[in-house]
This record gives sequence, structure tokens and C-alpha cells, in this order.
Amino acid sequence: MRDNTNLYLITNDYPYGNAETSFIEPELPYLKEKFNITIISTSLSKEQTEIVDRDIKVVHYTREASILKKIMDSLCYFISKDAYCELADIMHGEKKLIPGRIVQSILFFEEARRFKRFLKKNKVIDDKSKGIVYCYWYTFYCYTVTKLYGTQHSNLNVVTRTHRYDLYDDANQYRRQPFKRQMDSLLKAVVFIAEHGRRYYLERYGLAPDEFKYVLYRLGVEGSSKYVEKAKEGSHFLIVSCAMLIPRKRVELIIEGLSEMTEMNIEWIHFGDGPESIKLETYANKMLGEKKNIKYSFRKEYSAAQIVNFYKENYIDMFITTTKSEGCPVSVQEAMSCGIPIVGTRVAEIPYMIRENGVLLSEDPDAAEIATAIRSVYYATPENIKRMRKTSYELWMKEFNMKQNATRFVNFLLKCEEDN
Repeated sequence: MRDNTNLYLITNDYPYGNAETSFIEPELPYLKEKFNITIISTSLSKEQTEIVDRDIKVVHYTREASILKKIMDSLCYFISKDAYCELADIMHGEKKLIPGRIVQSILFFEEARRFKRFLKKNKVIDDKSKGIVYCYWYTFYCYTVTKLYGTQHSNLNVVTRTHRYDLYDDANQYRRQPFKRQMDSLLKAVVFIAEHGRRYYLERYGLAPDEFKYVLYRLGVEGSSKYVEKAKEGSHFLIVSCAMLIPRKRVELIIEGLSEMTEMNIEWIHFGDGPESIKLETYANKMLGEKKNIKYSFRKEYSAAQIVNFYKENYIDMFITTTKSEGCPVSVQEAMSCGIPIVGTRVAEIPYMIRENGVLLSEDPDAAEIATAIRSVYYATPENIKRMRKTSYELWMKEFNMKQNATRFVNFLLKCEEDN
């Protein structure tokens, strides 16, 4: 470990919740090799749920404040130069969304001020030592630290990742991301998990590409040293999907596509649960229940590790996603790491994940298009199937391999610090 090289990782909840665990924990050992790590969790939860290496310091910001302080911080918005730039930008947007966008901007600013007060009062970040402030999300705490330790600061550089809800306008209730321009000007780098997101950001804010500041470092997933290459004789054509059962994932489209299949024996397994579970199971029973050539099941209690083990131990003919919007879907990466052909919609990063290893659907496919895609994989020659499986695995190995990507990202952070 290098002396006096600090990395302050600010999270939404980790380790006070498990929503980020599968993304953050695999990267931590690589960061720990090169940095002294302090994790600053901004979780609303008061209970630490994840065990962290004892060499990593954990600080918990609970977001607690009196109503009076929240009001005072909100009022400071109206004397801030940044806020005037915000308001000017908001006023040029959709008229009916202006009130909501202003309120959202004020709340964002107020929370950023509260976080600033917490950092200063508790002396959480040592600004006398060289290091990196690494925001895991491009949100209010990123605004705080850019104002405190932005590009003019002599010792610290601020880097942020950005994913989906903190990047795309349509992922936000009021179709706008607060204070992005103000943060961007003070950041050392913005790190994207998907090339689609990087291009969206540059186009949205009219920024020129910068090979150092606007960079792509995918998270990736751990994979397998091998994958199942041959199906058992006489087995069903096995299709899997993996997604939360929510409207955005459009799992009903898979059901509708399967309802078109009459000439082949298919088994479909869906991994995942969610608020639309009962609705979708009822719909599947209606559309597929009478079809003797279709078997289907919803498996809700499987962990990510169990799902990947299922892929490794069984010959999966095809993975399908009909999602409406995404960042860089982990479910697809996991399937690729096991050499599975992919069928997916032309959204977000998925077009970069389907390159001669499956079928790329349109953004809004209908049942007939999905059925055609299934048939194209089903009737592919053994040579083409072997090529698709090999291509899926090689694409994962080259671009979505967690170990490889984590190493590259850590080297990038070290370069940020050296350039300081």
C-alpha cells in the first residue's frame, strides 16, 4: 500500500444496505491494493448490513437535520450563483415541468449543503494529503465535493461514476438532472459504465469528447473459465431471462413472443421478482397455459450467484431481454460470460453487447419480431450456434470482464492522482 494516498469512496448506501453490494464489493480489493480507503455512506438506514475489510474505514452520514436547518439551507439557494444558472436553464425547459424542476433543484442543493456541513464538522476528508474523492453516483454528494475539492484544489481530485438514474433525463421524475453543468466544470473525470451513456452525456451538454475526462470503464462481472457447449439429446430449447418484474423490463413481450411459437418445444425460465409478479404470472397462464409445446416457470428466490451457477451447469440455448431502457445490464453480461447467445432490444448498451452472438431486436418489438428472433436461433446451424456461443464469451472476456475492468479503472485513478 502506498503511504499517504487516500481514496474517499462516497456511496448511496453501501455498506448500510445491499443495493450496491454486487457492484462495489468486487472492485474494493483492487482499490485496496493501491489506496487507503474511506467509505462514506449516505444511507438513510442506521444499520450496517455488509461486512467490510477492517483496513477500510467506514463513515456514516445519516442525513439527519432539523426542519429549521433544512429551511435555512433551502433559502441559501436563492443567493447562489450556481442556482441562478440552474434557474436560467430550467426556465428554458418544458413549461409544465418548471415548478417541479425548481423544487427538485432546491432539494438537491439543500441536501448538498447539509452534506458539506457534515464533512467539515467531522473532518471526514483529509484535504492535506494527496488522494481521490470517488463518488459512486453523480448526485448531490458529488456537487458537495466538487465545490469543496474541485479541480482548483491542490491535493485532491474528484471523480464520479454515472450509471442510469443519475445520468439520463428520462430516468428522472421531472426529466432533468440538477446541477450537472456546475459539477462537470470542477470534476477531474466523469466515468461511464456504458458507451451509450458517454455519448448521451456529451450530446446532451454539448461537450467535446475528452479521452481523459469523459471515460468509459465498464463494471463487468466475474465469469467462468469454461461454458457448456453441447445440449443433452432430446432436451427442450431452453430460453432464460433475468429481470425485475417491473413495467420497464417489459417481460410481457417475452410471453407474447412465446405465444406465437407452435412448431417447437420450448422451456422458458425467468429469474427475478417484483411488483408485477402476480400480474405477469397470470398473463403467462392465460397466453401460454394451454400450449403443450411451451413449459415455463418464474424463479424468484435465486441469488445472482445461483443464477450464474445455473448457467454454468445447464446448456442454455438463448438469453432474452425486452427491456425498454437500461444502463449496461448485468444480466446480459452474466449470460455472455457463460457463452449464451443473446436476444435483446436496441436500447442503451445492448447494441454493443450483441455482435454476431445473437439477435438485436428493435427498440419496441412486437410478438412477431420476438418470435422470429427465437426461430433464428432455434434453426441456426450447429456451426453458427458454436460461433455465437464463442463470440458471447469472447466479448465478455474482452469488454465485460470484472477483474480486467477493475484493474484498468484503478490504474486510471492512479493516473488522476499522479497528474495532480
